[in-house]
Amino acid sequence: MFGIRGIINNRNKKKIYAYKDSLDKQGFFQGKQVNEIKETKYGEIVIVSYPENSDNTVNVYLTCILRRKRRHLRMYLNFNEQGMQIADIQILRKVEQSRGYGELMMETALHIAAIREAKTVFGDMVSDNDEQRVRQINYYSKYGFTISPENQLLLDLRIVK
Repeated sequence: MFGIRGIINNRNKKKIYAYKDSLDKQGFFQGKQVNEIKETKYGEIVIVSYPENSDNTVNVYLTCILRRKRRHLRMYLNFNEQGMQIADIQILRKVEQSRGYGELMMETALHIAAIREAKTVFGDMVSDNDEQRVRQINYYSKYGFTISPENQLLLDLRIVK
């Protein structure tokens, strides 16, 4: 079993590195893009990409290979005078969940917030069912977010530092 998993991981790793090379060459919609090879807590190699410089909106992309297909997961961030808003996290398919992707995306988002000197991170938690709500509460709580009864998220970065 481990031998097969190792072969698959090695093949996926080669595909990820080749895709990163193509991203590095093409840029991010004619702008500079940060493309980082990262490893999930489960040892899976992925690419985390985001624009180096942008206005008030930053889209973080995570590219992975699952079931022989390249998948692109997204996190949308908005910046304003209040701080950084997590507008949306798109890890939609069941096969994409519980693989460490959200953790890498949140770490990247918090890194971007620190670079931009955001004072707070905020957003709204939206869930379709109780199971999803519990997963989200656990996810955001892990990073120190407070969650209001109205499902509003808040992380004061001045306290975290």
